[in-house]
Amino acid sequence: MSTKVRLFDISSPDEFFRVICRAAKLLRSAQAKETERLLFIIFGLNHLREWIAPDYKAGLPETSEEHFFEAIYKLDSFKLLNAICNHTKHLRPFSGCVETKYGLKISEWPDIDSVASFDDGPPSGYSVDGCDVLDAIDEVTRFYDEEWFSMPARATSK
Repeated sequence: MSTKVRLFDISSPDEFFRVICRAAKLLRSAQAKETERLLFIIFGLNHLREWIAPDYKAGLPETSEEHFFEAIYKLDSFKLLNAICNHTKHLRPFSGCVETKYGLKISEWPDIDSVASFDDGPPSGYSVDGCDVLDAIDEVTRFYDEEWFSMPARATSK
């Protein structure tokens, strides 16, 4: 049995998913990337499956929610986001090669106060072990959409 969730004005997994998708679209389209938006998206996509299958502990899935919980974890892109999320949450050493790309001209900077390093400028991309993190976000978002939220039998927002 699914437990009704609510966080401020977000009252269902599909509403949370739409918020994450809007943030991902903004991040993807911006020349200068915002690390805080990136972290929100990663944390959101990582924990959204827990909104879909609350109280489920990995094991033998019985419901469609539990099967989805297990299926998304098999996706390499999800595992990458999960590893980044856990690394960030626990501030433990990360086994992968984490890179931030820079190189925007000062005229492309959105806000001088938001730039952490004047030598580097704002981030323009992120990768782990050569994998573009935004591509991983796109793949995980597509998986959520195609395998859960676009399925006609899913009534997560009702």
